[in-house]
Amino acid sequence: MTDVALREYLERLIEEVRERDDARWDSHRREHEMLKQALDAAYNSQADKLEQMNEMRTQILSERGEFLKKGEYNIAHEQLETRLGKVENKDSNLDGRFWMLGTVLVGLSIVFPLLLRYLVK
Repeated sequence: MTDVALREYLERLIEEVRERDDARWDSHRREHEMLKQALDAAYNSQADKLEQMNEMRTQILSERGEFLKKGEYNIAHEQLETRLGKVENKDSNLDGRFWMLGTVLVGLSIVFPLLLRYLVK
């Protein structure tokens, strides 16, 4: 081989190595860019989730005072059941009295004319 041919051959080899090296570095840069994009997306997603959790925590804390404790509810419920029982008892007593009054009046309306009929003769 001549010096010129050897030189061209070596330059071509060097150029091919440079092209492969450049392609490898380009691929490496793209990989880092994609990883950075993936990390940014994951960070934004995590930040959104944490923000939503903080909003939920704030809402729970603000609503906490609006709920009754179980013990307080049970006491109030027992009081309401007692009062309702008394009202139902009074209502049933009143119904019984009206039935009794109706029965007495019907009985008197039957017995009184019969007594008048037999006593007046």
